[in-house]
Amino acid sequence: MDDKMCHDVNLERMKFVAYQYISKELAKEFAEPCEVDVLPLLNNMFALRVTQRVLGREVERVAVEYPADWWQAVRERWLPEWAKKRWPVRMRKHQLVARELYP
Repeated sequence: MDDKMCHDVNLERMKFVAYQYISKELAKEFAEPCEVDVLPLLNNMFALRVTQRVLGREVERVAVEYPADWWQAVRERWLPEWAKKRWPVRMRKHQLVARELYP
């Protein structure tokens, strides 16, 4: 087999969580009992939280930064540099993480 077609990939265990809303009548139809968290809601409904471990890996992590609100965006765009140094624009920072999951 050609070495260019195959390569090793390191995987790690990750937690995969999904929420699904169901009625009590539907829950009675389950074939097997399962371990879940039950969250009561209004109108005779509840939510089940099912947690499943899957294999995956982190592909990329990117830091993003943007003005905290619309007024900060206006200030960032239109204030002169000397004013920004005296009254800095408030920014929000987030980390975006891309992961590959292998179910």
